[in-house]
Order: sequence, then C-alpha cells, then structure tokens
Amino acid sequence: MTNLTNLEINEVSLVDEGANPEADILLFKRNETKSAETDAKVDVQPETQAENFDELTATLKTLTDKLNAQIEKAEDAEFHKIAERYEILGTDADKLAPMLKAASKTNPQLYETAIRVLDGALEAVKKSGTFDELGKTGTNHETPDVQKIAAQIQKSQPNLTWRQALDAAYLQHPELQ
Repeated sequence: MTNLTNLEINEVSLVDEGANPEADILLFKRNETKSAETDAKVDVQPETQAENFDELTATLKTLTDKLNAQIEKAEDAEFHKIAERYEILGTDADKLAPMLKAASKTNPQLYETAIRVLDGALEAVKKSGTFDELGKTGTNHETPDVQKIAAQIQKSQPNLTWRQALDAAYLQHPELQ
C-alpha cells in the first residue's frame, strides 16, 4: 500500500458510493436503515398529484361557497333589520332591504344619504304623533259608573285583568267614553 505525502486537496465531494473500492479513508457515512426507509417511500405520480390538487381545489371551492352563502345570509338579515325600522313610514322591509344592500355595495354615498333621509322622515313622524295609540284610556279618567261596571265584569270573569275589564265595560257602554 502506498501512502500519499504532500497531498493537496482542492475539492471534496460527498457521494453515496466511492469510485475506488480499495480506498482506506471514509469521508462520508450514511445510515443505511434510514436510507432504505426513505427509498421505500412511494413517490406520488404526477397524475395522482393532479387528482389530489383537483380534489383539494373542489373541496376549497365548496367550503368557500358555503362561507359566502352564510355571509350573504347574515348581510341580508342585517339589511332586513335596518329596513324594518322604516316600516312605520309605509315601506315594505322585504322590498327596501335589497335596495339598501345594493346601494351600500355599489354606491356607499347613496346608501348613507338614503339612511339619513329615512331617519329624518322617521323622526318627523315620531314628533308629529300621527301614530300615537288611538283611544288611550287613562287610569284616572274613568267615571265611577265605568269602574263599577268593570268591577262587576271582573267579579263574573276573574281571569280578566283590570284593564281588560275596563275595556269590556266601555264596549258594553260606549256612551260612557
């Protein structure tokens, strides 16, 4: 065997198997059991990868569609709730809600203006008292006759409240109003 002296090394390469089967120096060691496990893994073929990608894409699209539908439903409910506030003005919430939603998406300035106008109209109606309860009866305005009649009605029908008995008395004797 020949020993090399004054050897200059310009490059070192790591390889699985050396070219010289007689070499005495081992520069790289490999764990053969791990190597065998790694080699034993089945590589996914391009066709399978494409199928997996298509399946994943379809699943993601389905999930995205479901999420978008839930978002849409929540938005519809929110705009319907807003539109219900204005029903006292004579608007139909089922018709107004989609219009408000469309305006908010396409022209937010128009939406804000519409809400300000509707709020102003709602405030005016509330201030005018137009929709106050008609036929209110105060507790201190009943005549003694109506109270007596209501008491008799309540005695004969104990399941009625005092207010229901008064209403029944007024219905029986409209002249006492």
